[in-house]
Amino acid sequence: MRQWARDYYVRVLLDLLVKSYKDEKGCFKPCVFHDIKGLLSLYEASFLSMEGEDEIDEAKEFALKHLNDCMRSNSSTNLILAKHIALALELPLHHRIQKLQAPMFIEHARNMKELDVDPILLEFAQLDFNMTQSIYNRELKEITRWWTKISNLAGGELSFAREWPLESYFLAICLAMEPRFSTCRKEFAKAVCFINVVDDIYDIYGSLDELQHFTDAVEMWDFATSKSLPKYMKICLSELFNTVNNLACKIMEDKGLDILPYLKRAWLDLCKAYMVEATWYYIGYCPTFDEYLDNAWISVAAPLTSVMALCLSENLTNLSLESFDFYPSIIRQSSIIFRLCNDLGTSKGELRRGDVSKSIQCYMKEKHVSESEAQKCIRTIIDKCWKDLNNEWMEASKYEETFKMVVINLPRVAHLFYLQSNDENVGELNLENIKGNVISLFLEPLTLKEG
Repeated sequence: MRQWARDYYVRVLLDLLVKSYKDEKGCFKPCVFHDIKGLLSLYEASFLSMEGEDEIDEAKEFALKHLNDCMRSNSSTNLILAKHIALALELPLHHRIQKLQAPMFIEHARNMKELDVDPILLEFAQLDFNMTQSIYNRELKEITRWWTKISNLAGGELSFAREWPLESYFLAICLAMEPRFSTCRKEFAKAVCFINVVDDIYDIYGSLDELQHFTDAVEMWDFATSKSLPKYMKICLSELFNTVNNLACKIMEDKGLDILPYLKRAWLDLCKAYMVEATWYYIGYCPTFDEYLDNAWISVAAPLTSVMALCLSENLTNLSLESFDFYPSIIRQSSIIFRLCNDLGTSKGELRRGDVSKSIQCYMKEKHVSESEAQKCIRTIIDKCWKDLNNEWMEASKYEETFKMVVINLPRVAHLFYLQSNDENVGELNLENIKGNVISLFLEPLTLKEG
């Protein structure tokens, strides 16, 4: 985005979100205190802010305080509004996966007569959700059959790892929700299936020497170099190479573009990052926080997914590929959020199963602080990265739509999987919430009713 356009956006945002709530002296108007819907809107919109927008930060804190007061005093007689406030305080809409909110908003549109929703529009929304659900179910069957075939060919050699086709496809939906992104979803799901297996190989099952040979084979992108590796590693490499090469061939046939070098580079960077972590674990080294994060934002696999999003973009051109830089800041900010949310939710469990120290432990050791202080600092870093990501996303007009969509949705996936509340609750792997969303997306069509 050009600087003048961004400056105009900032002025408009400040006028709408801040100055309309303040008097000439810069104090919040008395009427604002009783406008609960307005405070909720102000709070939600404040999460679109960028670094340096102090007035918006002030408005967020003001809205947060009064929304919390409202919830504590039960002063809202509107139960649906109270639910929206509770959800916003748990996690704002800007940090949520949009499609997963659809059933709730449709239900509220049915029941809140004051909204006066067009019944035809409401019926279209219900039909859209149900039709999309049928597409998801068809694609899930396809991915499950694909992975079952690989698993059967492996003859149980990959049973040590997380074989998660359903979970992988669910994550893919969260990245690319609209029906027209079918190819993206399926290719993302396949990649995540392999990421889980490769991650487990590096974390737990491979010796350091075997892992170096595995990494070398990925760098050469030649199955013949894997002769000395255990059978399970050979199978993994063979199927990974076949899947990636097939995707590259399809894009070459359809668009005449060679995406293979980009996919190979992204997979190699991921494996090299895994190799660094494996080396740290084997020698008992606890890196500094900065050392850890410089490697971990790549090992979380978000950069790989972002590169795939670029390569799968509908309007991909040779210029888009040639001008792509490994890796732009927008990918780094998105990936850091994903990594730190992941660490807040899983670090203890991963340490128990033999993984390297995570961001919390690295920060505690380096700064000599308690676990709660380290968690607080990491949440602050996540907030800052969201501001930087908002800025990068606003200025990312040169990137393809699919790429931009995935980059902004990756941290939203992390918040969904490892829910980060805005109070003092620390994130945990939110299995019950994930289960509920899976049931909603795959098993519960919306009942068609008039609004």
